[in-house]
Amino acid sequence: PRGTADVPEDREGLTLLTVAENLELAGRQANPRWDYVNTLYHELVEGSERRAGAMGSGQQEVVSLAREVINGGRLL
Repeated sequence: PRGTADVPEDREGLTLLTVAENLELAGRQANPRWDYVNTLYHELVEGSERRAGAMGSGQQEVVSLAREVINGGRLL
């Protein structure tokens, strides 16, 4: 249904990319919600040149969530 997003438990593919690359790939809608993601996850965005695989598992989960929120996911 519209507004739902699947956040996979397996983050293996995300770890090879930087945070910025992950978010760029995720911004697939016509109007990605960059400002909203910057507001919610400003600490994540500040370290956007870090490779996601070098982050802790909790931070990797935040990258996964941000990837879905950027496209308007309301129910994750």
